[in-house]
Amino acid sequence: MKTETAREFEVLSKTNHVKKILIVEDDLELTTVLDRVVKNIDPTIVTIWVTSAEQATSLLETYYKKEELNPFDLILADIFLEGTGTGLDLWKTCQKYFPNIPVVVTSALSVDKFLSVVGRDSVSPPFLPKPFLPGECKQLLEGILHYNKGIEGESSHENNKRI
Repeated sequence: MKTETAREFEVLSKTNHVKKILIVEDDLELTTVLDRVVKNIDPTIVTIWVTSAEQATSLLETYYKKEELNPFDLILADIFLEGTGTGLDLWKTCQKYFPNIPVVVTSALSVDKFLSVVGRDSVSPPFLPKPFLPGECKQLLEGILHYNKGIEGESSHENNKRI
């Protein structure tokens, strides 16, 4: 598995059977760990890396304008990034425009601090606290990818029933 550039990713994204993950992380030392985790889940998964919420939002806007509402199977975003936007801002954007794309946020915040930031009574994205063990990360991402695959299959099956 290799990390794709945006141009390579655009070509690959036209292939629906390839899983695609957007990683929004400004700590590039995590690339090796996260690449290994993703490869252990499925060596055919394509990843694209950006370092800010603004870059991720711009990429998503491109797909939105093309009416591609599921350009990624998963987004993994750090909360605190380069630029002015956060991973939580990105999650909120996805909730509005790409509700079928699961978003996992990561941070060195404690779980209690994370809950105080998002609000204890509000809906929040899955949270992966740093530092994390590769096995923890794999289990979370793999579970979400598997669950999301089941939801997509059910939606397709339901749509077929209505025809």
